[in-house]
Amino acid sequence: MFYCGVALLSCVELCCIMLCCVALCCVMFCSCVAHCCTLKTTFLSHPQGFINLGTSENKLCFDLLHSRLTQPDMLHIDPPLLQYPDWKGHGFLRRAVADFLSHYCGSRCPLDPDNVIVMNGCGSLFSAIAAVICDPEEAILIPTPFYGVITEDVGLYSGVKLFHVPLDCEVASGDGTRPFHLTVEKLEDGLQRAKEQGVMVRGVILVNPHNPLADIYTPQEMAGFLEFAKRSLHAIVDEVYMLTIFQEKVSFQSVLGMDRYLPDPQRTHVLWGFSKDFAMAGIRVGTLYTENTDLMEALSQLANLHGVPGSTQHQMAQLLQDRDWISEVFLPENQRRLKTSHGYVAAELSRLGVPYLHRPACFYLWADLRKYLGEASFSAELSLWRVFLRHKVVLSCGQAFSCSTPGWFRIVFADEKHPLELGAEKSEGTTRRQRLEPHQRGH
Repeated sequence: MFYCGVALLSCVELCCIMLCCVALCCVMFCSCVAHCCTLKTTFLSHPQGFINLGTSENKLCFDLLHSRLTQPDMLHIDPPLLQYPDWKGHGFLRRAVADFLSHYCGSRCPLDPDNVIVMNGCGSLFSAIAAVICDPEEAILIPTPFYGVITEDVGLYSGVKLFHVPLDCEVASGDGTRPFHLTVEKLEDGLQRAKEQGVMVRGVILVNPHNPLADIYTPQEMAGFLEFAKRSLHAIVDEVYMLTIFQEKVSFQSVLGMDRYLPDPQRTHVLWGFSKDFAMAGIRVGTLYTENTDLMEALSQLANLHGVPGSTQHQMAQLLQDRDWISEVFLPENQRRLKTSHGYVAAELSRLGVPYLHRPACFYLWADLRKYLGEASFSAELSLWRVFLRHKVVLSCGQAFSCSTPGWFRIVFADEKHPLELGAEKSEGTTRRQRLEPHQRGH
């Protein structure tokens, strides 16, 4: 199945369309503000400017990356890098990716470079996979909340839809669950609802570690989800945060390390990229590992639209092959810095009496700001988001992630101390005002 009907829109037209959708408007706004607020000098010289705690970028490791990416082995050009490549990616990069994933995912057998495809970001891979496995207007299951831009990604080429599986933030006493707990039963219920509504479901998206919850699914949980997908569904597993674990004694098990136990390897496809684990959101390189040769062949036809420059492929291959730097320098220091920043923001939320999910991964906290809503509605959530915005604090509100319960916000902590302190100061002023305003509106 393959369909491609892309309408090219101007930036103005695209913005107009986005304004019609509140959730996506929030995401797009956060993204736009990110470009204006990334430099440390901005915070130091303009303390009254925006503090962006909404865009999931790691701004803690520029010094480490600058040091490594400016080494002589990175500065290399030869004729093949300036010529048309294999659209799946240069062979040297696919070999480096396969070796890297084999090592860090704990695969029992070396992964095959022929099963790797490289595109300019995981968003491009989502778009291409959806176009290949679905016909127009068919759907892919996804638990909510989830990273909202995936909605745009899967619908880009052929109007593929996401069918939501809502997760509940409330936990029944003594049932052993956690807030927003995904279970096989909930996936079963979502698939049944889709059938009743006449929606053809072709796959399920599983994000582990999760965005925005920062949950880490256990191998047993993932095995159950993949067993559910065995009924002719493609399991698209997003593992872009797999090395972004900053608590000792907490482990992550990649699906690629479960190779002996995969119910259907031909329908299990694993995404990974550089933007999160290597703090390179601006280096658009995403990878997919799949044993499905038909899918790989179809994706290769789209890959020429999503290529990565040869020089960038060389740099990323050099980086992945430097196992000593990754394991001895970058990962431990990145994890230490993330842990420190997480601890600071978590302490500030606790001081303000704001509940949040305490998780050991990713760049963000999923915080419960429901007590600051005038009413339990998404319009009230958007109003609160605007209040923060007026006070120059950019957060990501729950509806940008299709959260089923209003009042939850994602707060990114992967930044240096000064902007985090300014963000905490501005947020405290905002929440102090909000404590009274809901009651005043009730009179």
